[in-house]
Amino acid sequence: MRVLIVEDDYASRIVMKKFLAEFGIQDCELAMDGLEAVDKYLQAGIEKRPYELLCLDIMLPRVDGLSVLRIVRELEKEHDFPPAKALMTTALYDKAKIDEAFALGCQAYATKPLDLGKVKDVLEKLGLK
Repeated sequence: MRVLIVEDDYASRIVMKKFLAEFGIQDCELAMDGLEAVDKYLQAGIEKRPYELLCLDIMLPRVDGLSVLRIVRELEKEHDFPPAKALMTTALYDKAKIDEAFALGCQAYATKPLDLGKVKDVLEKLGLK
């Protein structure tokens, strides 16, 4: 499984990558802002190596996580890329942003600090183990 972890906090990127590795997911790429995430997503699709899971922080520099997800969904339609599952993360609980994330097709939403046990449960429910 290919995963793109989009997180502006270095420690959070590394924790998520290590956690996914322990869960058996080795093919993870990292992005530190929304613009880099969109570039990596598009390039992966063009190379026929699409990401199956996006772990997106909501509050990102340059392009926020919700905008990234919106752009990803447009790229999927425009280029006929297979739809990626999306796990949104944030440090703030904001019902409006949660509702928007699900409207954009995210499958799971987690607040920070992440409870890795709950993340594992989500991955299993999404069939991504």
